[in-house]
Amino acid sequence: MQSADRRADEFFEKGKKEFARQRYRQAAEAFESVVLLAPDSPNSQFMLGVSRYRSDDIAGALAPLARCVYLKPEDADAQ
Repeated sequence: MQSADRRADEFFEKGKKEFARQRYRQAAEAFESVVLLAPDSPNSQFMLGVSRYRSDDIAGALAPLARCVYLKPEDADAQ
């Protein structure tokens, strides 16, 4: 059985690949899985927010981006 951290890493890598292919909905789905496994990861929250934004889910992008700023207030990209 895989650890939650390892599964989160695998989903994160999948999300990055989908994002690079401009498949933003699929990327968002992968990052949603990461956030379920590792909700305190600012990078995952950020990528989920950006993926949702790029797939025209502006409202859905706000909560993960706000969470990213909360977790990592110095992250200028999230602001």
